[in-house]
Amino acid sequence: MVRVSQKLNIQKQYQVLHLVNDYQGYSEVCTLYLSPEYRQHNNGAFLSKVRFLFMAQFQQRFTEKVIAEMRGYTDSNDVSPFWRSLGVHFFKIDFEEADYLTAKANKQFISDLMPRHPIYVSLLTKQAQEAIGKTHSKTRSALKILKRENFIFNQQIDIFDGGPVVEAQLSLIKTLRESKVYYLDGVVKTIDKGLKAAFDGVKAITNSLFGLFTNTHASNDTAQLTNTSDNTPQPNPSILSRLSGVAIGAINLS
Repeated sequence: MVRVSQKLNIQKQYQVLHLVNDYQGYSEVCTLYLSPEYRQHNNGAFLSKVRFLFMAQFQQRFTEKVIAEMRGYTDSNDVSPFWRSLGVHFFKIDFEEADYLTAKANKQFISDLMPRHPIYVSLLTKQAQEAIGKTHSKTRSALKILKRENFIFNQQIDIFDGGPVVEAQLSLIKTLRESKVYYLDGVVKTIDKGLKAAFDGVKAITNSLFGLFTNTHASNDTAQLTNTSDNTPQPNPSILSRLSGVAIGAINLS
């Protein structure tokens, strides 16, 4: 935003925050959690790839744009300077409680309580300004993975902690574009050590994923992959319903 005084011959440019709901209804890639003992052998990256391969197989279940909300910066006391400078004045509740309410998809209180007029960034504390669009130290690796998948930051930040919200066109996500469909006939007895660790670490998840597909069958101890366009496995709708159509609150930085 630019303000000009002709009389004083002064021109001043400001950054402002606008409350928006641009991502209403879009599919969201949410947080992955891996037990500490399995955070090795690129298991986190492997799990992230699995999500996108699933999306590639059932693209009709997801919106044309996909978003991901990155955890925002917190200081050495695990306090969000952005929340402390902005959100706390309007919500009068703890950051954890506000975050919990949005996780339950109860977002009406955001539009009810947040100001509808632009907020000048320069009125925030210096620490809060520096936190805008900055990712939490424990989330940086996740952001790198998403950037490699062609997710970009489009000046949207989380309404509470100021963390970046990144987005990508579904058709442009790297794994989706490069993936191919194969038909699995059999089981594999011996797999890479790192891959085995990943499967062991997410046993519950993989069991659920395997339960999604109905057109696989085994033949003793061998496996054969063949490219196919027929016999496409069908997903379990009850699981898919938890993977798409999530909306979040966001602020546009301009």
